[in-house]
Amino acid sequence: MSAVESLLERAIEGHGAVVGVVGSPGIGKSRLVREVAAIARRRNVEVFTTFCESHATDVPFRVVARLLRTATGVEGLNAEAARAQVRVRVPDADSEDLVLFDDLLGIADPDVELPKIDPDARRRRLTALVNAASLGRKTPTLYVIEDAHWIDEVSESMLGEFLTVIPQTPSLVLVTYRPEYEGALARVHGAHTVALAPLSDSETMALVCELLGDDPSVGALATVIAEKAAGNPFFAEEMVRDLAERAVLRGNRSAYVSTVGAAEVSVPATVQATIAARIDRLNPKAKRTLNAAAVIGAKFSRGPTGNAGD
Repeated sequence: MSAVESLLERAIEGHGAVVGVVGSPGIGKSRLVREVAAIARRRNVEVFTTFCESHATDVPFRVVARLLRTATGVEGLNAEAARAQVRVRVPDADSEDLVLFDDLLGIADPDVELPKIDPDARRRRLTALVNAASLGRKTPTLYVIEDAHWIDEVSESMLGEFLTVIPQTPSLVLVTYRPEYEGALARVHGAHTVALAPLSDSETMALVCELLGDDPSVGALATVIAEKAAGNPFFAEEMVRDLAERAVLRGNRSAYVSTVGAAEVSVPATVQATIAARIDRLNPKAKRTLNAAAVIGAKFSRGPTGNAGD
């Protein structure tokens, strides 16, 4: 947090940076991003976020278009208003490039024909347009790209080009990904890397004790959970939730009482098994809702207000 906050301060002063946040699932990548975003907003830094999804890796332009729609402020506008908004943001852009940009954002005018150019030329022109806009931007900005290990190939290529000018702008870019990802966004020249390692044994035990409380009945159970979590904070939290739902634990966070001995408690072997067990205990209506949400994707809106949910 200290390292990334320092880079944010430098970005506000005009010295931008790209930061890769790498770690295994549940290790705290998204939590770190949320904390940095909260600091940025308190400093009046604009925050724009996008995320990649496992089921959309073959959908070209998906991630880059989503990020640019957010950054240009066209979300929620009709196509005509959105095009007007874009022209306010990039007033000096070439008219043909703006037509290409409208198409990328999904706000194209159906009465205007797209320029007949090959895909590589299209990407080059769009990259030049976006980079020129970035270099002209004076407002400090935080961009977040989550789960880059699921990014589509075209978005990866374009974002890699966009990031080349970030050091010359008042911008900080956070890119989160898992250790197995070795794509372009993990190899940005001059980028900083924050590798989130598992918690130490003592840190894991401290977390579990904070979750359970200090009642003598949970002492042995805390050791079991800490050992099984193997340094993964999300796994530790999910195991405690699971045990509370099964009534093995009674009470509230930081003040639980165990109803059985530690030797009698079965703890799932993986975080996936823990979550699966919690899903199995849902009522049929909740399961149907969860199944529908799973088809939509990891993140979705609750309704016409567009509030994010996950």
